[in-house]
Order: sequence, then C-alpha cells, then structure tokens
Amino acid sequence: MGCYPDTLLEEFNRFLLPLFHLGQSVFSFIIIDRDKEFTKSFCQSLITFVRNSDGKRIHIGFSSYTKQRHKAKSFEKTTSAIIDEAWSALQKAGRRGPYAFCDYELVANPDIFPLKPISKSTISKLAYRWKDYRKFTLVFLKPDYKGRKNFD
Repeated sequence: MGCYPDTLLEEFNRFLLPLFHLGQSVFSFIIIDRDKEFTKSFCQSLITFVRNSDGKRIHIGFSSYTKQRHKAKSFEKTTSAIIDEAWSALQKAGRRGPYAFCDYELVANPDIFPLKPISKSTISKLAYRWKDYRKFTLVFLKPDYKGRKNFD
C-alpha cells in the first residue's frame, strides 16, 4: 500500500464517519442512521478506492442492528453482539479473497444468500444431463415476483 491504512481510510471518509483503529491493521467505521443499501454501497466504494490506491487487499465485515436478532438485549449486550457479528463476518470475508466484504446477516441466514449452494437433490436430478459433457454451464434463474400479476 502506498500510504498507511489509517491515512488512506481518512482520505476515503467523505461522510466524516467515526473511524477507530482496533489494532493490528483492523479499523472500524461506525455508521448510524443509514440503511443497509448505503452500507453495502459504502463497502463496495471502499474496496474500489483501496484497489485503485494500489492496496494489496482489504477485507470488510459488517453487521447492523436488527430487531429480530437484538430484541431483548441491553445496550451493552447489543453493542457487544454487533461487534462479535462484524468480527465473524470479517473472518468470512478474509477467506473470500484479497478484496472482499461480508454481511453478518448472510452468515447467520445462508438461505437468503443470493449465491447459496444448490441442494444435493437438485444436483442429483440434473446430473444425468451433463454426465457425457466435459464442460458445461448450469444457470439457475429465480424470479423475484410472487405471481403472474407482478410478472406482467
């Protein structure tokens, strides 16, 4: 990296979000009163910024407050839980490659992950179709609509 990580992050921080150094090249942005789409966009922009600044790698793990996961916890327990969740997501992002980010909600609920693995029963139903091919492509399209009315 051409400059120190904290200087690079301060340069990127156009929203003036609180930035904390947690030690060992681990940094934290605290994002308050923003929706999840903002956070995802922020993470993608940060990855692009670091990559364009000749950074060798960046891993981002994030978590956010949700009423379902944190409903009965005190403020201190909620804060601790969110930090633990972000750390788990960071560990997952670290295994995905040099430029990666991970949302804890996808770690906690892999069924909602858009690229979740295909079930074994589906693979076994389709296996006979590709058994004679050395190379093949399998594409699974899942519509976002629930009924014909939304599709039209």
